[in-house]
Amino acid sequence: MKKQLFICLLLLATIVLRGQDSQSCISQLDGNEDRKAQIGQLMTCLYSKTNQPELGEVITSILDYDTFSATYGDSEDFNVYTSKWAPADGRNIEGSVYAFLSRQIAVPDFRGMFLRGLNSMAPDRGEMGLIANQRDPEANRNVGEFQLDALQGHWHELGSAAGDIGNARGNVRGTGNALARPADGAKNGNISKAVYAIADGENGIPRISKETRPKNVAVYYYIRIN
Repeated sequence: MKKQLFICLLLLATIVLRGQDSQSCISQLDGNEDRKAQIGQLMTCLYSKTNQPELGEVITSILDYDTFSATYGDSEDFNVYTSKWAPADGRNIEGSVYAFLSRQIAVPDFRGMFLRGLNSMAPDRGEMGLIANQRDPEANRNVGEFQLDALQGHWHELGSAAGDIGNARGNVRGTGNALARPADGAKNGNISKAVYAIADGENGIPRISKETRPKNVAVYYYIRIN
């Protein structure tokens, strides 16, 4: 109990120093609750007021925009001057505090995107200590910049396939411009294209789609603009 009271006092002091409203937390207390429950309720409310996301902060949510807006006290109708949050969908936010600080007239468009950290997060450290396999090969990208999907360059080696191409190993040009590396001393053959992806008997059935992607879960992205 004493520890909880001490934390409440610290949170209350932080809110007062920031000029934020603490009275709303006190007025929400349920008079029917016991003292311990009231302190827990007060601590939760005060904590939420001292941990507001900062401008430009991006968060993920399962809530749709209308529900999200209502939860954070925004109007259902987006207003670039008064809405605290904007969907990260590339919309124009000229006139917001975020636009003034970032010198961008639109929020980044994260629809259908995975987020990727820049190679350099701060000028005093740059790429120091960044391991090669972690580094984005497209250096000097700007924050919010779009990057297309891609497949790492590689070779395909053709093994023996009785009744098909025999022991010939040749250059294969198929969709995606994949090349088969010819083996030394082997006959070079030409195959028009690879038609089907088939299971290798060990790793399950190949999943073919219109893009190369990892397993994922769909979410909403929102960004703080005011």
